[in-house]
Amino acid sequence: MNNIRKNAFLSIMAYLMIYLFGSIFFQVAVTLLLSGKTGYNFNEILNAISNGTTDEVLLATSYKASAYSNFLTYLALFVALVVLNFGYLKMDIKGLKKWYIIGGALIAGIILYGGSLLLSTILANFSIGDSNNQQLIEGMILNKGALVTFFSVGIFAPVVEELIYRKAIGDLLIPRSKILFYIVSILAFGLPHMLSTSASIGVWLLMAIPYLFSGLILALAYERFNNIYVAIIAHMINNMISFFIILGMVMILC
Repeated sequence: MNNIRKNAFLSIMAYLMIYLFGSIFFQVAVTLLLSGKTGYNFNEILNAISNGTTDEVLLATSYKASAYSNFLTYLALFVALVVLNFGYLKMDIKGLKKWYIIGGALIAGIILYGGSLLLSTILANFSIGDSNNQQLIEGMILNKGALVTFFSVGIFAPVVEELIYRKAIGDLLIPRSKILFYIVSILAFGLPHMLSTSASIGVWLLMAIPYLFSGLILALAYERFNNIYVAIIAHMINNMISFFIILGMVMILC
């Protein structure tokens, strides 16, 4: 196994370990901390969102726990993956001096956001709502978790997800088959965003379309320009536009 493939494998293993086990640790730790500061017990805070509680204070506490545990998880992922890929990131950043790299990132970001918005609008017209992942993000922003959600969604997630779903998977699969890279990259990006969503199989597949589209655009951006920053910047543009639109709506309502 050469160094590139070895690093890709290590990155994926680090991602899985932190995403699966670190997220549980941070969720438990933050929930315990909040349960000690509020009148709610651990299980009430942990399950408030999924149970659809009508207690607004409890619901806000649960969203706060989600916001901070999500922030800590993505912070840990960000640090681990940047350390593992520091040499690669340092090398690829030189490409940002080329105008077509920046241009490609901006165009990809606009297509990514515009296409996702169009698909979501079409699905909404057929009474297909947002995924649980999207609703969770909106809830975290609405319930005083805007700052940590900005860092999680706007900065850490694009870097982490592109280093895994594009670079690591690309290093393992592009030399063998670009088609296989696209299939795995798109599915690996789209499916985790839908794990918490419960719906009939038909509705679930329809709700997954915007994420699969996003995975396609980001895979194209990375593979065509051969620079991870194109995908990272495009991903950041999409997430930050969405974040500030939600934040603006919150400010108007308040």
